[in-house]
Amino acid sequence: GGTIDKAYSLQMQFQMECTGREWCDFVSFNPSFPPHLQLHITRVESDAEARAEIMTAVTSFLADLDAKLRALEARAK
Repeated sequence: GGTIDKAYSLQMQFQMECTGREWCDFVSFNPSFPPHLQLHITRVESDAEARAEIMTAVTSFLADLDAKLRALEARAK
């Protein structure tokens, strides 16, 4: 019932960006817990600000990757 790890939150926000969804459910299951604690579900709403930050980072990463690929291709010629 605590906070969702940031890595999972970022993943869910990016999945919502890709799919156009406005929410998703974070689901955790552990069969070794007592039955009433085995399943935990938290509704996560879309966060436009987080999604924009993620898209900026992804765009920057892909631009950097393209530049490195072009540099490698130029070396191979």
